[in-house]
Amino acid sequence: MAVCTQFAESANPPGNIFFLAVPDEENNSAGARKAAQALPFIARERDLDLAAAINLDAIADDGDGSKGRIIALGTVGKLLPTAYVIGIPAHSGFPLNGLNAAAGRRHRQARGMGAGTDRPVPVGDWHAG
Repeated sequence: MAVCTQFAESANPPGNIFFLAVPDEENNSAGARKAAQALPFIARERDLDLAAAINLDAIADDGDGSKGRIIALGTVGKLLPTAYVIGIPAHSGFPLNGLNAAAGRRHRQARGMGAGTDRPVPVGDWHAG
């Protein structure tokens, strides 16, 4: 809501914001999946030209807020195959918080194994400030 407020207070905002809340994230993303079905209908009905979608996840800032919130410019894992992993909880905004040092060592060792063996973590480190 703070992003919407700041945008609305701009002198000459470069367009509009369409706010869409998607509840039920932790239950197989039921809210997001339903929104994906409804959004094209809503856009046609209201003659909207949707240019981008930004997921502002307020939970991702685990500090005092001075670094800003995480802005996810994509998503992964909603309906993809998954693996059962035992460890400590970590949020998608800070996925490396759930890894231990042994995983980091294996990643560094794999870097020297040839082309195609070094894969980046599928999240950005972009912060709204």
